[in-house]
Amino acid sequence: MSLTRNGRGIAAICVGMCIFVGNDTLVKLAAEEGLPTVQIIVMRGVVACSLFFLGIVALSLHTGARATLTHPLVILRSSIDALVTLAFITALPLMPIADLTAISMVSPILITILSALLLRESVGWRRWLAVAAGFAGMLLVVRPSAGGFQLAGLLGLASACGVAIREIVTRRLPPTLPSVFVALATTLTTTVIAVVLTPFWPAWQMPSPRAIGYLLGAAVLLVAGTTLVILAFRDVDVSAVSPFRFTSVTWAMLAGLLVFGNVPAPLALAGVVLIVASGTYTAHRERVRKVTRVGSPTRR
Repeated sequence: MSLTRNGRGIAAICVGMCIFVGNDTLVKLAAEEGLPTVQIIVMRGVVACSLFFLGIVALSLHTGARATLTHPLVILRSSIDALVTLAFITALPLMPIADLTAISMVSPILITILSALLLRESVGWRRWLAVAAGFAGMLLVVRPSAGGFQLAGLLGLASACGVAIREIVTRRLPPTLPSVFVALATTLTTTVIAVVLTPFWPAWQMPSPRAIGYLLGAAVLLVAGTTLVILAFRDVDVSAVSPFRFTSVTWAMLAGLLVFGNVPAPLALAGVVLIVASGTYTAHRERVRKVTRVGSPTRR
């Protein structure tokens, strides 16, 4: 894998994570205006699709757009992402943005577990220790009560599970599929699923001008962030790019402090450090595994 491709992926993921935190911040502000989850997703998705993605498709006249939108892996990825979005946005009003972002960062750890359970990959004691440390960090962030996990923590963990599966699917997308159309398929699918779920969710509210402004801004950031994150994991060494997802934790902490006045509790901060260290080490061991695969088997 060339350094140029990995460098491109790292740059894309760093900028994309910053943009996504901006999107999450605006969505959380819209939720605080009283808008239910599905209304936020539909309004943001319609704006993103109509003003940006569909405009790009119309202007480019790309002949592969239809093939991309109907590709089985694209449909699978888009459906998973829709569930991730529903879980994450539902949890946003219920807990600090930095805590929820930190929980979502356990996805590299979950990829290790899925590799062991589903792909029968040999996982050594070092990576299992990293997995245990990551989940310990998550518990410090969530701080479940005696009655078990709070709803927000469970939704955050469900979102992280979906992200882990989504990234595995993204890595298997054919390189001929343009990232912008994969992003379009993602937003369209998420919006349609939210429309279908509308009758089963709290009733829509009349949005205030401020809420509309938040969602317009969120739509712009969604377009940019989704495209960059998809681009970041296309034709790169995933183990080299994945650790840079953790830059979002720093941005989320800043957003939580500056926008919402959330000061991280010491235990939560310790949990964030454990999650970031665990995920970074997991990605490092994945790279070591790839290097040693051609030699004698190594348990890592």
